[in-house]
Amino acid sequence: MSAGKLTEDEAIAGTIERWQGRKVRELVAKYGVDPRRWYEVWQGKVHPEALPKAYKKLCQIDPTLSKSINPSPSKPRFKVMAIPQDRDQLDLFE
Repeated sequence: MSAGKLTEDEAIAGTIERWQGRKVRELVAKYGVDPRRWYEVWQGKVHPEALPKAYKKLCQIDPTLSKSINPSPSKPRFKVMAIPQDRDQLDLFE
């Protein structure tokens, strides 16, 4: 699996596909990128204009579906815990 980058056009197309019900693993297989790249797009970290553009395009394609979509960036459900830089990993076992 490649950890390559998505273009903005791929991000827009993939976001629309996701809203239409395609699974993340299917998007990963189709575009050949790491799933984290998709979550970066959906959180607005990469290609921040992709979500509004995808929503605008979805409104033209399927106005009924667009009424049930929240086009704002998603927020992660879990917080990533980082080890403080002044601690060694071996200190965690004491």
